[in-house]
Amino acid sequence: QALLRISTSQAVHRANLANQIMDKGNYKYDDVVNRWYAVEDSINMLKFEELAKTMAKRLNISEQQALEDMSAGYEANRLNSILESYKNAKEESNKLSDRFDELSEKENPTAEEVMELEDLPAKMADNFESLQGYLGQMRHKGEDLAEISKKIEAGMKLYNANPEIKEGTEIWNTMRDRVVTM
Repeated sequence: QALLRISTSQAVHRANLANQIMDKGNYKYDDVVNRWYAVEDSINMLKFEELAKTMAKRLNISEQQALEDMSAGYEANRLNSILESYKNAKEESNKLSDRFDELSEKENPTAEEVMELEDLPAKMADNFESLQGYLGQMRHKGEDLAEISKKIEAGMKLYNANPEIKEGTEIWNTMRDRVVTM
C-alpha cells in the first residue's frame, strides 16, 4: 500500500517537476518523503530568457531574433568544438598512417617495431571510427565540411561578439547536464 502511494505521488508530482526545475534551476531528493523537489539555483532557464531579453534590448532586435542568434552562436560553438576534435583525429590519422608506412618498409625491424606494426591497424581503425563519428555529428542535411565551416565562422562571430550568448551557452549546457543526470 505504501509503495503504491509513493508511486502514485511521484507520477502526479513529476508532471510539474520538470517545468519547476527549468524555472528554478536545480533539484534535490528528499528521502524522508521520497520525492524530488525543484530548488533555486542561479543557473536556470529564466536567467537564459533574461539574457535573450537583454541582448534584444542592447542590439535593438526582437526577442525572437535574439533567441535565433543565441541558437546560431551556441550551435557554432558546439560544431567548432567537434571540428577541432575532428582536425586532431585527422592529424593523428596521418601520424598513424605515416608510422605504419615507415615500419612496413623496414627491412629488419626490431621485435618492438614488429609488435607496434601489428597494433597499428587496430589503432587506425579506432581512429577512423572517431573521424566518422565527428563527421556524423557535424553534417546537417547533407552539408559538406566547407558549408559547415562557413556556418561555424558566422556563428562564432555572433558567439564572440555577444556575452549573452556565451553565458547562455553555459546555462544551456549546465541545464542539459542536470536533466540528463537526473
